[in-house]
Amino acid sequence: MLLAISNRDGRKEINFKEMDSDSAKALQELMRDPNVQAQFGIGPAGQHFDPVHCKRLYDAAGQVMQTVGRFGFHFEPEAVRLLAYSEQEKEELAGPTASALDELAPQWLRENQAVTTLIVVFAAITQRKLQEAASLNSELKARKQSQEGRSPGVTRVPIAARPNVTIPGNAPQP
Repeated sequence: MLLAISNRDGRKEINFKEMDSDSAKALQELMRDPNVQAQFGIGPAGQHFDPVHCKRLYDAAGQVMQTVGRFGFHFEPEAVRLLAYSEQEKEELAGPTASALDELAPQWLRENQAVTTLIVVFAAITQRKLQEAASLNSELKARKQSQEGRSPGVTRVPIAARPNVTIPGNAPQP
């Protein structure tokens, strides 16, 4: 039996009747090629990008944009919320993003998309938690200062601790 397989290097023919150990080794190596596996429909799981994973990437991208909007551009909270992707937008983007990544992503990324998605989503969630904690911390500090009778951001220095400063023009005349 003769089998012809095409790969990037061209067409390879495998003759099973005359197969020796070197030919068997060459066949095994050839079958590890994802392009050859795709011809047989036996590629590794996750060979194609999962649109569900791509939706999660847009969750992460939205978190990054919200951070930039909030801290970089000092947007108001209502404006910051607009920077997140809606479910409809993520749904519309997921399929085309998966297709583009199938064509353009390096092999390692294709084979490890679940791990990559986990890292991106973990980073986005952690970033959001840090932002929420920072906001709550600022609110709590402001509340505590107002309860103590101070304005937020104003530090009172006791008179005894102030340096003895003479303002020019107000100095006593001899």
